[in-house]
Amino acid sequence: MHYGEIKGARGNPAFALAQDWLSFYFIHAIRFCPFKAFVVEHGPNRTFPFPGEPGYPDHAEHALLSSFIGGIAWSFNRTKQLDLRLVFDDSDNELDKSLAWGLPARLESEVLKRRLEGTRRYPLTTVKSIEFVNSNPLKAEIEVWPEAELIQLCDLLLGALSMPWNCPAGEEELAA
Repeated sequence: MHYGEIKGARGNPAFALAQDWLSFYFIHAIRFCPFKAFVVEHGPNRTFPFPGEPGYPDHAEHALLSSFIGGIAWSFNRTKQLDLRLVFDDSDNELDKSLAWGLPARLESEVLKRRLEGTRRYPLTTVKSIEFVNSNPLKAEIEVWPEAELIQLCDLLLGALSMPWNCPAGEEELAA
């Protein structure tokens, strides 16, 4: 199931399943699996490049690193040590894969730098592994099925967050 396939189809069984999934996440699972999203409004005055434009690789690299740094500071600031196992959607985008492969060293280095500067919000952080998983649980190998489900949950959460910005005028109430 992909968010783009269910939209607001209230009679669609996939919609009901997604709704139950999101309800379960926000009622029970959020305590054990924090989710942070950065929302950027796409408007005529944007100051960042889109894919294919000059400067996009540097922007994407910075955004990926900043997202992890912010997530660690917000969600794990009381943790003494953090061992990460990074899981990414196995997309066809070679730039995304290249940036993901480079993230562990950059992330560990940036966290260490902030710790040495005296910032107490960052636990000692080690990236234990990085892997790419098919985001379709039906196509994912059985041993990575939970990771594929987590990627699907992220797709649903991001889709739900972005829906109010992508709705035609007058449909904002349906999206909210």
